[in-house]
Parts: sequence; structure tokens; C-alpha cells
Amino acid sequence: MAETPTDVQDLFDELTGGLQSGDNVVLQTDHDSDGDLVLAAALQSMPDRAPLVYISFRLSPAEVHRRFAAGWDPERFLLVDCGPSDAQAEPAPDDVLVRHLQDATPDGVRSTVHAVTREFDTGATYVFDGLTGMQERWGPDEALSLFLWACPKLYEERTIAYWTLQRPAHTPAFRSRLAQVTQVVINLGHDGDRRWMELGKAHGRPADLVGARVEYRADGQGVCLLDRIPATRHRVGRLIKQQRLCSGLSQSELARRVGISPSALSQTERGHHGVSGDVLLRVWEALGVSLSTLQTGPATHEVFPRSGRTFGELHPGVIAETIVQSPSVTAHLIVWEPGASGHRPLFATKRPEFVVVLEGVLQLSIGQSEETLQQGDAILVREPVRAWRNPAHETARAAWTLLA
Repeated sequence: MAETPTDVQDLFDELTGGLQSGDNVVLQTDHDSDGDLVLAAALQSMPDRAPLVYISFRLSPAEVHRRFAAGWDPERFLLVDCGPSDAQAEPAPDDVLVRHLQDATPDGVRSTVHAVTREFDTGATYVFDGLTGMQERWGPDEALSLFLWACPKLYEERTIAYWTLQRPAHTPAFRSRLAQVTQVVINLGHDGDRRWMELGKAHGRPADLVGARVEYRADGQGVCLLDRIPATRHRVGRLIKQQRLCSGLSQSELARRVGISPSALSQTERGHHGVSGDVLLRVWEALGVSLSTLQTGPATHEVFPRSGRTFGELHPGVIAETIVQSPSVTAHLIVWEPGASGHRPLFATKRPEFVVVLEGVLQLSIGQSEETLQQGDAILVREPVRAWRNPAHETARAAWTLLA
């Protein structure tokens, strides 16, 4: 595909099926430079008059302006400096509106974000740069806690917020927890001068979008689209590569056994080209992958892929991930923020409900009874839960199943 000048916002929309008001977008990178290039191009393509709040833990105000100057509009952009005070630091230009946060603690940042959302109309864009800096400053638990507070709040404000993090700096558990709550995850990386974006999650969109990738070049003037790789083609290529590596075969050896060129196999593994059915069968045969599971007859089981899960807010401060949806059973993973409470059933149902508390404390009102459940406790409910509350200062998490 020929290089085509494009708009980063258009690439985001193409991957996600369209960014929506309320989306929190987590940009996961291996190197800060990938995120900086994407954010700089995104700032240049922001709609006219749309306000921006840039909250920096990583860069000084002068460095933020230097890196993003091409898209910086001092009349509608606010820079919140959460970095350590440094008398020797280069000051930002006089026309840059900077709010230096003296209390750069989690509570101080919460207060500032709350105040800023009251100052700006709905439609502002927020950039948190970034979660890795927060973790370095406060530790992973506090950084995660701030995100879990801000994500639903900014969703309610109907803003779009971008959060950056460096993948290697965070544990898989940390990143998984973010993915459970945020609306959008986009992974960024590069292979030489070819950079790519890959969709990791897009809440409320078709599941078959997940895994789609676009490749592009970027410089100080913007981005040029190089290629689009559909999710299905990318997943097949990635699966072939995984199986080949597990079998200990090189690309050249597998290509020889299948009867295609190493270049064609390389293009297939990278998702740049699809593969015909007969070639795919020869690939699986060469790799020793059994096709015996492709048989007729009644299904012995049903798989619910993680990519098909949906997320939604049941109540302010309560996020549900639907992991199973079938006529016989519906199961959710539910997260309650500290202090979240409600006086109505979470689900309008007459079905029995089975709840296992995985983390934290949960108080439930059922009929005339009040039950306090802690981690590891379970309860079978035969009438609706009329009220619920997380009384602790930490999040609570439970598996909530609606039985047949």
C-alpha cells in the first residue's frame, strides 16, 4: 500500500469503530517515543476550539511544550505539572498556561482533576502522561487506585481521556486490571521505521475488531498510513508463528515443507497477506497440529473467548465484565470502587444468583437480612439483592452468576 498522509484520530476511529464520548484510551508502549509520536500527531489533529488538559508526571512543562508545540494552542490548552519541583528546570514559554501542582499526591491529583472537570465544558480531552510515572512516584497500588477512580469519573463527564504507560514497567496483573475497567486499549510498537497500532479492547464494539492493526510512518509533520491488517488475518498469522516457534522450525524450513516461499510465509505471519485454505491445511500438517476437533455431532462444550467479553457500568463506581452470556447461565466479574453503594438490584432478574467475593469486602441486603462477605466467601441468593455496598477503602471484586 502506498504511503498516505492521514490523521491519527482517523486511525483511532478506524481501529475502534469510532472513538466515543466517555472513552478512556490506554496507550500501551514499549518505548515512550512511540507514545510521544502518536500523541503529538493527535494534538495536531484535535478539533478546533476543543480544550485539552495535559497532566504530566514524566516531562517538565518546557519539555512538554517542546515536544508537542506543533499542536499546542495556549488559548485552550492547560498543562498540569505534577513533576517534582526543580529550581534549575527550564521554564515553559510565558504563553503556556501551566498549573503547578504542589500536592502531587494521589489525593492532590484527584482534587485537581475534580476541579478541572468543573472548569471545562463537556468535550474536553485529557492526556495523562502517564501511569508509569505515577507508579514510580507512588507505587503500583496507588497508581492503579487513581486510574480506577478517574476512569469512571471521566466516563461520566463524557470526555475522551488518553493514558500512557510503558508495558515493561507494569506487571501483567496491573495491565489486566486496567483493561477490565477502561473502554479502549491500543498497543503501540515499531519494527524499524514501521510503527504500528493494534486494538486490544474496544468496549461496546464488535468483538471481531480486536486484534486489528494499522502500520504507519511518523515524523514531526504527522503520520503516513502504510498498511491495514484485519483482525482475523493478524490472528491467523500470529497463531502460525506461535505454533512454528513451539515446533522449533525456522521460517525457511516451514516454508519448504509447505511449498511456499519464505517471503510469503513471513508476510502471512505478519498479517500482511491472507492464506488459502489448502495452504493453511498444509501449514497445520507440517506443524503437526491435529484437526480431529473438526468433527460433527453435538457440542461437548462451549468456549467464551476473552475477546468477546463486554464491559459496562452498572452504577457509578461499579463496573461489570460479562464473561458468559447464554440461555442457561450468565456470569459477570464485578468491581466496586471504595464506598460505592446502591439501593436497588444490580440485575433485574428472578433467577437465583450465586456470588463469590474474590477481593475486598461486600455488604448485601437480602430480604430482612444483612450479610457481610469477605474474600473467599460465597452466597446463594434466591430473591433479589435489594441493596449493596463496598464499605472498605479498597476496591471489591466478585464473580456474580445468574443461574437457570
